[in-house]
Order: sequence, then C-alpha cells, then structure tokens
Amino acid sequence: MPKRLRSVSLLLWIFGLFTILTVYTIYDNNRFIVVRQDVAINGLPKPFDGFTILQITDLHGARFGDRQQDLAAVINTLNYDLIAVTGDVWYHHEADIEPFYELLDSIQQKDALICTSGNSSPTDVDYSIGVVTPAGNDFQAAGCRLLDRPFTIERDGARLWFAEQHYASDPDVLMKIGAMDRKTAKTVYYVTLEENRAKYKKEIDEILSGISEDDILIGITHFPLLKRVLDAPDRTGLPPFDLVVAGHYHGGQIRLPFLGALLIPNANEEHRGWIPDPQIVSGLYEGNGIQQYTSRGLGSGGSIPFLRFRLFNTPEINLITLRSK
Repeated sequence: MPKRLRSVSLLLWIFGLFTILTVYTIYDNNRFIVVRQDVAINGLPKPFDGFTILQITDLHGARFGDRQQDLAAVINTLNYDLIAVTGDVWYHHEADIEPFYELLDSIQQKDALICTSGNSSPTDVDYSIGVVTPAGNDFQAAGCRLLDRPFTIERDGARLWFAEQHYASDPDVLMKIGAMDRKTAKTVYYVTLEENRAKYKKEIDEILSGISEDDILIGITHFPLLKRVLDAPDRTGLPPFDLVVAGHYHGGQIRLPFLGALLIPNANEEHRGWIPDPQIVSGLYEGNGIQQYTSRGLGSGGSIPFLRFRLFNTPEINLITLRSK
C-alpha cells in the first residue's frame, strides 16, 4: 500500500474511532443506572435492618428526560426509607437550580428528604454558627430537611442518627479530612464572632453526646473523608460515624479502561488526587471503624465548559441498604 494511502487510511480510522467515542459519550452522559449496595454495620438495631437510603448527588444542573421525567420515573419504582441529596445539585457558574426542583416535584415518596450543599452549590447552612442561609431557606421550602443540627429516626425504641461531618468544628480537623481548604476555613471560622461559634459548638457537642453506643450515626455529606483518616485509629474531632455517605468525586469523571479514574477533586489525597486509589473513588470502603460509601453521582463539573462531561463513567443513583453484621 502506498505511503500516502496508508496515511489516509490511518486518519480515517482515527476519525471513525473519535466519532464512535463521541457518540457513545453523549449517549452515556444522558442515561443513568441504579447501583445497589448492602452495608453491614455492627450493632445495627433490628428495626433498622433493611433500612434503605436513596442517594442522589452531583446533579450539576443535568436533566434526564423532559423535566427529569426519566429519572423520576425510575425513582418512583424504587423502595427506600429516606432520600439523601449529598450536594452540588447545580453548577454555580450557571446557577441553574430548576433541574433539581423539577426532580423534587416529580418524586412521589419524599417524606424523609435530607439535603446538604457542596462546593458548587450555594451554602445551605453556615456551619460556624448553625444559621440557615437564604439558599437553605429555598431548599427547605422545596421540602428538604437541612443538617444544621443532627436528627434522629426512631423505630421501636431504636435510634438512627444523621449528621453532617462539618460538626468536626475545628478548622484543622476539617482540612485534615479534606472537607475544607485553608481559604474556606478562614472565611467560615475566623470571621465569625467567637461567641456565636462557641455557642453553636456547645449545642452540637451536647446533641452528639446524647448518641448512645446502641445508636447508629450516619454521616450525610458532600465531601468524602480522606483515606488516611478512614484508616487511622484516632477519631479526635470527628463525630462517631458508623457510615459516611458522600459524593463530590464523580467517580473521577474521566475514566480510562483498565486504569480507572485519572483525577479526583481533592488535593489532600495522595498524589494530590492524580491516579487515586480506586478503593476510595467510588463505592464502599471499609476503614478502621468508619465505613464510607461514595457515589459517582449524576452530572459533571469543571471550570472549562467543553471538558464538562463524563468519560466511561455512567451517571448513577444509589440504593444503600443497612444490614446487621
């Protein structure tokens, strides 16, 4: 084969593969799957054996069907006890919150609905003083329960608690676990009046001290705990979580066959988040006393618009069922 013809053939192959990859990526970004996960917890009270959490996270303004009809239709066929929305329901540069409210309007079973914000959504609660923000008021008006204070569900005398990990109110702890960077810590904690901060911390400490050894505490949050924190025996500054449910990582957003995630948005992890440990990118990780479930979520983020897509990373919602170990 002449050299020129071989070059043309190679270009056609490359163009064909690029076209196939583009078409598949568009298709894959506009569908979703339901991922089910059983989580065994030591000492889980019998009334909560089988308690199921539907996790929705990192929507980033994406739509699945006209006015979220495709997504809502599947959710309305699922059996669950509680919905946990773990942040980033819109993309802050575009401020398109309507897809999230469309979804809430279409979900039939939402009696127990917990919402927390993320890094790309407006802050719903000022966790330095426990005050609900204007954005948080909007979430509440839409039926969301915020986590400005821990709350509990009781069944036959047994208690299942839910709380945000931001109750680790020391900024150094928050930076250690990867939930806050230095700039944010200064903004949230050092500008606030010390008196109000101390009052709120005391209130939260009193609530958390009322969680007995027979109770179970579930962390509902956007930012996953760092792997080294999950593996560490020292829990100083952290609530006594039995399980943390988180989002934020998008499963790496860009994934490659056999290699997995290229990058997660957490510079506090090893290698500053590049080629991360696959155990903590998504799914269930059993640490040293704290288990963590991280969802890949539904949408895609990023400051560069044309890179805001998922590659080999199908959007997902998650059904997390608690089981007695």
